[in-house]
Amino acid sequence: MLTGNPGTAKTSVARLVGRAYQALGCWGHVVEVARPDLVGEYLGETSKKTRAVCERASGGVLFIDEAYRLALDKEDDFGREAVAEILLQMENHRDDLVVFAAGYPKEMDQFLETNPGLRSRFATKIEFPDYTSEELAGIFRVLAQGQGYELADDPLAELPEAMRSIPRGRGFANGRSARGVLRRRSARSRPGSRRSRTSPRPHCPLWSPPTCRAAANPASPSPTTPVRAADWTTCSPSSTA
Repeated sequence: MLTGNPGTAKTSVARLVGRAYQALGCWGHVVEVARPDLVGEYLGETSKKTRAVCERASGGVLFIDEAYRLALDKEDDFGREAVAEILLQMENHRDDLVVFAAGYPKEMDQFLETNPGLRSRFATKIEFPDYTSEELAGIFRVLAQGQGYELADDPLAELPEAMRSIPRGRGFANGRSARGVLRRRSARSRPGSRRSRTSPRPHCPLWSPPTCRAAANPASPSPTTPVRAADWTTCSPSSTA
């Protein structure tokens, strides 16, 4: 069982583990599902639907994202039917099926209480802590570089402090919050522009130091050159298409 707050890479890790199993030849594939993939429209259909999913995952890995949604309501007979069928199939396929269930900590604890067999079946729990500001800065840097941004030394040093300024309230989503900052800042970097992504344009860091460096356009032989900007909003990502 994988538990953690939003954006802590539970789904990503489950996928990576599945691929690792596949590479080792232990199991052959990963089947990723959520409540709509397991629950039917009427009683009796859910068990058939859930059984078909488990059989499809047999010989591989079944990943149930937001598994707690199967038991949000004590009166939810559909969800309870799905849980009962999952437990039955885990027993029937105990030698050829790996099951990961992921969700938020509090909700997953409540989920385990909905059926006496869940705690014994999901005896191993891996907790994903919230990212530190330094880790969020690293995520921001990787995402920015993946979009063609080149961050100079000054904004790189400022990134952890900037990440500390993200509100840690109900809407905080760890890695997704860092991605949101990048998305908002890159959108602001080209206000009103509808220029093609393939058009050569200089770019700079997404923070606001007085200077930045523009990465060379892949389509152009010109080298990387320094760019002066009043702030980052005058800059935009380089072409990566």
